Amino acid sequence: MGDTDRGLGAYIGKLHLVGIATLAVLIVALAAVGWSIRPASGGFPTVPSDLGVLVGSPASAHFTESLTLTPGAGATMRVFDLSTATSTAPWTLYLNNIGTGHVCTKRSYTLGAGGGGAISVVPLSPQKVSHPKVPTVGAVLNLTEVQGRGTVYVQVCWPSDAPAARNGAYLSAVFPPISSDNASGFYVATRQLNLGSLDAADYVLQSVSQPTSATQGGWQWSPRFPAGQAITLSAVDTSETQHDSYRAFLSGIVLGVAGGALVALIQELVAPFRTRRELRPPEPGG
Repeated sequence: MGDTDRGLGAYIGKLHLVGIATLAVLIVALAAVGWSIRPASGGFPTVPSDLGVLVGSPASAHFTESLTLTPGAGATMRVFDLSTATSTAPWTLYLNNIGTGHVCTKRSYTLGAGGGGAISVVPLSPQKVSHPKVPTVGAVLNLTEVQGRGTVYVQVCWPSDAPAARNGAYLSAVFPPISSDNASGFYVATRQLNLGSLDAADYVLQSVSQPTSATQGGWQWSPRFPAGQAITLSAVDTSETQHDSYRAFLSGIVLGVAGGALVALIQELVAPFRTRRELRPPEPGG
């Protein structure tokens, strides 16, 4: 035990402790900085494509699907028809495969006249949410049933794995189709994608179904697209991709310097094991 202690003490005595401590601090700091400034973009995010909306007891035939990005990786979807605002009839709406989402309908919705006009708050009747098991051929539908009365207005919130998501400069979204359990039912739908604090002008939109209008806050697809048709889109923020390239360049430099400091640290730690012959300068003439 004593020989071990003496050997360890001799080893430590040969180390340049101040230099080693400096290198260790430098490596940790540079690695943290390099990792923090690396580009966040990793390509287009994957969004669920098996969502669906089924109208059970319709009081309307013209719906709006509104997807809104929320901070983080979340999003909300509202399915509504404000033309039913004066109705008192009961209705049923089924949501299929909402995954991590949950019904988060508020007790009211707000209407604005636009251009600084008056704003009215319209109350909503209480909604009953259940999860019926509906067997089909070879599977069981993962349904969320929403029952209400009067205004058809349902909101779903996703903390993650939402039908609209952003990953750095890349954006993906899917508007689920709206169908009916009544063969004679016919529906049209307006689709809206709201980017929250982002600017739609920064994005290059890629979609087979091009939007019919655009604003600073997002895009809209008019009712000429059938409600039973899902709309899939992707978009790229070109200014963000350029910024990502610059961040990747800086991150590579900083991490490279951290790697060089790590090599120097390893050399300092193994230096005491080198023999005196290795440390002796070469004789003149070889």
